[in-house]
Amino acid sequence: MAQELSRNAKTDEEKLKRVIEHFSKGYTYSLKLEKFEGDPLEYFLLVSKKGNCEYYASATALLLRLMGVPARVVGGFKGAIWNNYGNYYIITNSMAHVWVEAYINGKWVRVDTTPPYQSPALKRISTLSLIMDSIVSFWYSNVVGFSAEKQISLFKAFGKGLRWSVKKENLAVVLKYILLTALALVLLYLPFYLYRRLKKDPENLFRRLQETLNSKDSPERLLEKFKGKEQYRYVEYIVRLYQRYKYSNYRVYPDEVMEGYRVLKILKDTLNSSRRSSP
Repeated sequence: MAQELSRNAKTDEEKLKRVIEHFSKGYTYSLKLEKFEGDPLEYFLLVSKKGNCEYYASATALLLRLMGVPARVVGGFKGAIWNNYGNYYIITNSMAHVWVEAYINGKWVRVDTTPPYQSPALKRISTLSLIMDSIVSFWYSNVVGFSAEKQISLFKAFGKGLRWSVKKENLAVVLKYILLTALALVLLYLPFYLYRRLKKDPENLFRRLQETLNSKDSPERLLEKFKGKEQYRYVEYIVRLYQRYKYSNYRVYPDEVMEGYRVLKILKDTLNSSRRSSP
């Protein structure tokens, strides 16, 4: 394919243009992963012709390199959501994107052959989500970031103010302090709420898997490493769950994620047992 696309091309710019044109004809963006055997890039290029940004970037870099054009895969984020309640942009993991940089005429040029698509995060965002995110941001900026001394001083000042308000029988001020107390209790509870939410997050589960395996490899690369090994089914369960959450429109249920943590524990025990038995 690389030879055919680059035939009679006189410059690297022309080769790049042909690669871009190739992916603009007959290829589509898809979040659904099909089951297949063999090399995933070969299947993408020659059979399915549909996939997510990881497939497009990897295939583009491969073709360019085979043509003699230096190319590298670059990861980052695409898009953002403006939060009116906190006056900042939100960038989530579901906005993660991969593209290519090609070395043309002495400089790196950005190349993105992935067809236009809208991140699922932009479709799912709601007013309640924006409000909750602004609360979380406030918590980390103004509470977690406080030193112990500052927090103690704040609560002492709060207590003195409350005692003064009661003595002066200033009802409005008393109500103000009561409301502030309620807000403080909510903020103190928030980390526990977030922790429980995190335990149900497939992305956190996949990060835990990477930590367990001491690897930052992509999901498919992890499966390749464990193919034919005893631990493959455990790795596959977590990887497929993560891929379904990130790259498809199918819902991932909390009990599936909890099962993923159980599978992760079994995987850890299996790996530890293998290490102890190895000479």
